[in-house]
Amino acid sequence: MGLRKERGTIEPGKFADLVIWNAEHPAELAAQFGLIRPAVILRERRVVITLEQLNRRGTGFLPGYMGVVITKLDDKELHAELAIQPHHIAPNSYLHAGTVVTLADTSCGYGCVAHLPEGATGFTTIELKSNFLGTAREGTVACVARAQHLGRTTQLWDAVVSHKDTGKPSPSSAARSFVLYPQS
Repeated sequence: MGLRKERGTIEPGKFADLVIWNAEHPAELAAQFGLIRPAVILRERRVVITLEQLNRRGTGFLPGYMGVVITKLDDKELHAELAIQPHHIAPNSYLHAGTVVTLADTSCGYGCVAHLPEGATGFTTIELKSNFLGTAREGTVACVARAQHLGRTTQLWDAVVSHKDTGKPSPSSAARSFVLYPQS
């Protein structure tokens, strides 16, 4: 493959992928295979964010208070869901539009965080659009956010929200984010 000069051993000047596990003894990894999740993953000189880290990110902030749960993270895609609770319902007895926008915006934003370019420290949403095609009153709403553009200064994510049980579509959203870098 021609990578011997770049990879294969841990030494200065070579790239290395690294996984750090929260285990007291290596035997735990074999005994609980698939149950213990990595604490940190480094791939191609970048820290790979985990589902647990994304879900902890919302604790004490709007996504955590609303009950947004990130369920899957792939290349250029993020899945999240929210179990509908009474406080998510508007006075008209339907799911509040702000609840759906919170789920969609969080999904797009966390997708952006997981795909920041090297050297970037964060992002801020600069545009958010939503189209409401349906609603729900109970159950769980799910969101799939997909990257449409992953640039050095901007990212564009589309999100589709649907009812988890029926698959009936709800709103679709698009979020454009400005990528932030440290000030020099």
